[in-house]
Amino acid sequence: MITGGASFGLGIAQAETGISGKKLVARAAEIAKRMQMPFQMGTIREGDTDSSSFPARKIPAIALHGLSNEWSQVLHTHEDKVSKVNPMSVFMGYRLALGLFGEVENSPCDAFR
Repeated sequence: MITGGASFGLGIAQAETGISGKKLVARAAEIAKRMQMPFQMGTIREGDTDSSSFPARKIPAIALHGLSNEWSQVLHTHEDKVSKVNPMSVFMGYRLALGLFGEVENSPCDAFR
C-alpha cells in the first residue's frame, strides 16, 4: 500500500518512517537517488496518515508526503491555501510515488514483507 499525495506541496518528498515498512522506504530512497531528486526520511510526531492501520495487520505500507517543518501551521488551518503549494514539490512527490508504484507492481507479492 502506498499512500500520500494529499500532503505533497510544502517541501521535498519524504517517507514517514514511523509507520512505513523499512523495505518500502529503502526502495523509495533508491528510486529517488536514481531519479536524482531530494528525498528525506523521518517521523511526524503530531500527525497521522491513512496508511497507519496497515502495519498492524502486517500489510506493507509506505506513507509519502511533501511536508515542511511548518506543516502544522498550514495544513487544515486558515493558512491552507493554494498559494502555499509549491507545484514542483507536488510534481516530484507524485513522480516518486509513480516510480515506487511501478516497482511494487512488478515485484513478487512478498517482496516488501
